Amino acid sequence: MSAAQKQLANPFSTGGGGGSFEIQVQALYVACMLVGGFVPCLSGYGITKIKLQGRYAGYQTDDLIVFARRLPGEQSRKMLAQIRHSISVTEQDHEFADVIGRAWADFNNPQVFSRGIDSIALITGPLTSTDADVRRGILGQARSCESSNEFFERVQLAKFVSNATRKKLAAFRKQLDKANRGNRVSDDEVFEFLRHFHLLCYDLDVTDGVSLASALTLIEQYAPGRAEDLWARILREVQFADQSAGTVTVDSLPEDVRSAFRGLGERTIPAELNPMASQEADRSQLHHPSALAVASLIGSWDDRSEADQATASILAGEAYESWRTKLAESLNLPDSLLRAANGVWAVTERRRLLEATSQSIFDSHLDALKDSAVFVLMERDPKFELPPEDRYAARIYGKTLRHSARLREGLAEGLALLASHSTALTCCSRDKVENVVVSTVRTVLEHADWQLWGSLNRLLPSLAEAAPMEFLHAVESAMERRPCPFNELFAQEGRGIVGENYLTGLLWALEALAWEEQYLVPVSFVLGELASIDPGGSWRTVPRTR
Repeated sequence: MSAAQKQLANPFSTGGGGGSFEIQVQALYVACMLVGGFVPCLSGYGITKIKLQGRYAGYQTDDLIVFARRLPGEQSRKMLAQIRHSISVTEQDHEFADVIGRAWADFNNPQVFSRGIDSIALITGPLTSTDADVRRGILGQARSCESSNEFFERVQLAKFVSNATRKKLAAFRKQLDKANRGNRVSDDEVFEFLRHFHLLCYDLDVTDGVSLASALTLIEQYAPGRAEDLWARILREVQFADQSAGTVTVDSLPEDVRSAFRGLGERTIPAELNPMASQEADRSQLHHPSALAVASLIGSWDDRSEADQATASILAGEAYESWRTKLAESLNLPDSLLRAANGVWAVTERRRLLEATSQSIFDSHLDALKDSAVFVLMERDPKFELPPEDRYAARIYGKTLRHSARLREGLAEGLALLASHSTALTCCSRDKVENVVVSTVRTVLEHADWQLWGSLNRLLPSLAEAAPMEFLHAVESAMERRPCPFNELFAQEGRGIVGENYLTGLLWALEALAWEEQYLVPVSFVLGELASIDPGGSWRTVPRTR
């Protein structure tokens, strides 16, 4: 592996590549759902599902809609949240006006909001001291008062609130009147709105903030040693769900993520204090290490896909049924690193399994991995044969990839894993791992047309992490070609509920690389070039500045 690649830290794993503040906040609530946590505005209620970008479902406060329930069968409650990285609670702030306008519309729409049950929240980053006082001064007073008369009487008393806080109330009132089509909102209605409105602050805009540290600490209790990796997986899933206005539930997340939160991690004596610890921890790898080594290279696959079976058979060097039978013996072991559910197989801790079976991986395995990865990843998605407005129904038309999304993701992530753990494969030739990873990424992307770039959309962050320089070279080369494949990708941007954007993966890959200083300049150049050819559109995850 080159020195440049060794210096590249995985920005997702460190929490720095989480993308926008909005994505990080959304991911924080998904993590809260996974650990069985409560919603801040709905104390005692656990999260059941999370809807992202809910405008299509009738919500105006649409960045994050959290559904929560305390007991099975009990009526669900909701927290409707608008997310703004920075905002000022003043009469002149346009962002604040937009948030209040959206909140007022939902507050008066019984189809999306139930008064006395649901809550509305503005989620933001660190606030000024006077804005922060809004939570205790205005909102706190509203929730502690019995009536609007009591509330407004308190607001006028210096011992309850300051003059600065009274100005904040005036800002709320002005924006509510504006949202009410210029008609003055009654004191009773202002009071009721404030009782339902919450202001939540997170310092996710800094890498050493308390919010991220708290989330990682909580995740660590469930999956010791895997908190940063799991946070990275959650971020990535949320990013793709956000751009498609998706709904996230525990069941909709990948099996390896779900399985990590099924129970609190066991506390063990550190390996350095217990000579038997390493043997005990990896007892699940004692059976058929060669078969498990292949599983670590593949990562995940769909047992119902004949194409997936054929790929696994090639890598294993034996019939698929025989290889799967060997893996099945590990499923029932107490410390198994494999999971199988609904036909989908997945390695729950790939790094650990790769290290445990590293002596069973040879040059021939890496050669087969390269051939398989190139063959699988270079397949163009048949949905691009359909008009953009029909692609949401690609499965109905029979326009689907031969290999499953699980296998494609597993192979792409496997290349990134190998790039960062090349020294663990001691039975392979010197520089073999680096050569295989780099040449695979080069072969896949070197002459990629717009259909291939679009087909690889979700996988591009992993390919960028695997071979940063090759990835950047491929992007720059594509920018120079005529016609440029990215021009056509911009033209594929869909509209409406079923629309799709095929550039999100590229942008997140570039953002991840930009967190490393040595790649900041070339990434900035590429983003500038992309912005120059951006024709404009309705999606937010784009390089445009307007």
